[in-house]
Amino acid sequence: MGSKTTATSRKRDLTLKDLWRTPKWCVVAIEIILSLKFQVDVACNKDNALFENFIGVEKNALVSDWGLPGTVAYLNPPYSKIEPWIDAAINQQSKGVTTVMLIPQSIDTRWYLKAREWANEVVFIIGGRIAFLEPDVNLGMKESRMNTGGSMLVIFRGFAGGVGCISREVEISTMKKIGGYIKPPRAKPKRKKKEIEA
Repeated sequence: MGSKTTATSRKRDLTLKDLWRTPKWCVVAIEIILSLKFQVDVACNKDNALFENFIGVEKNALVSDWGLPGTVAYLNPPYSKIEPWIDAAINQQSKGVTTVMLIPQSIDTRWYLKAREWANEVVFIIGGRIAFLEPDVNLGMKESRMNTGGSMLVIFRGFAGGVGCISREVEISTMKKIGGYIKPPRAKPKRKKKEIEA
């Protein structure tokens, strides 16, 4: 008799740990909150890109240009190596590209201090954690509650580096409401059939 595997009990493919996708409701909410429209997804691959226009591992987004001046880029970088992506966002900012990074709330790190020096705004997502979509060869993209910390948005506006940075907060419940979050269905427990009395 085989046992069921759940999202928490199955063995994860660690080679996919940097390929989790941002849920669509979150991207929609970010666009509304920041009053912008994303044109390109960077730090992705063809299987987890959010938009038709993307620059990922196939083109090496760390060294490629992300677009012409005025382009708005979405960046959810691999969390194992964030600092090179901050350097790339600063470089693209100097070329007129606006980049919105979704990264962990790690304000005690060296890379955060570098980001804050060049960013124009930091938005702390409070009151909960984003359930990213986990890639799984058998299950496809599934919402996972394995995010171990809070998230924040770091915004680098094109041609505006080093002019100052403001900070604010947004509640995740507000983001879910304006982003159109739909709670995924949960498996219903099986009910035991009542024994029929003879």
